[in-house]
Amino acid sequence: MREQNIICRLGNKTTDIKYFKHLLPNTPDNIVEPFGGSFAVIRNCYDYPEYNKFVNDNDEILYSIYTNPEAYKNLCIEANNLCLENLNDKGYCIYNNVINQINSMQYDKKFIEYWKQCHIVHGSNVKVTKNIMLDKSIQQLRNINFSCVDWYNYTVDHAKNENTFIFLDPPYLFSDNSQYSQCKRRENCDVTDIIYKILEIFKNPLTKAKMMLIINDMKIIRWLFDGYIRGEYKKIYQMSKREDKHLIICNYVEEDI
Repeated sequence: MREQNIICRLGNKTTDIKYFKHLLPNTPDNIVEPFGGSFAVIRNCYDYPEYNKFVNDNDEILYSIYTNPEAYKNLCIEANNLCLENLNDKGYCIYNNVINQINSMQYDKKFIEYWKQCHIVHGSNVKVTKNIMLDKSIQQLRNINFSCVDWYNYTVDHAKNENTFIFLDPPYLFSDNSQYSQCKRRENCDVTDIIYKILEIFKNPLTKAKMMLIINDMKIIRWLFDGYIRGEYKKIYQMSKREDKHLIICNYVEEDI
């Protein structure tokens, strides 16, 4: 029976890891993801007790799920069971049949909204899983130190430790970042300052940690991070079928891992 991930996040790097896994450090003490999301690298590559794991995300709803996963798990199971009772011939639950019942469930309304973001497809159907298994996902959450603070100071503090690996998966430059909570207003979607601040941390002489940045390929990024680019890969997005190129940017070379 396939284990589900309790955290659903667009753009997570689970399927991308194969392109940069060979560049991940082997023996850091601490693993840090300042733009946590579904923390794909920690989940898939460093889910072992010998690592100290740190995840930050300034999305308050996501942080609530990180720190209170049992309540969200119960919502997922109850909502999914309701949908299983209302399947169409294509295996989808018809939205209008169940959504009022889901909205009236006795759970945190933020959790319900997050569940709908993750499970509503094509505007009218709900993704349904025949059997939901979330125990492994919840156990992973229990073994991580979570924060909900500004990413910059959080990253700078961890970067001072040479026994640390920091994986950076920020919002992409000049992309549609509307799914991020801070981008409810258009002016907040300009993430140029994030990219520049990451470069600032890369170049800071106090930075001792190994750092990897995955970002969309653009001429301006290649210019900014000249000397740090270790590779690239192409990705096809399932929903739009758009092909995009990503850069693998590190402040260390392969011989250092």
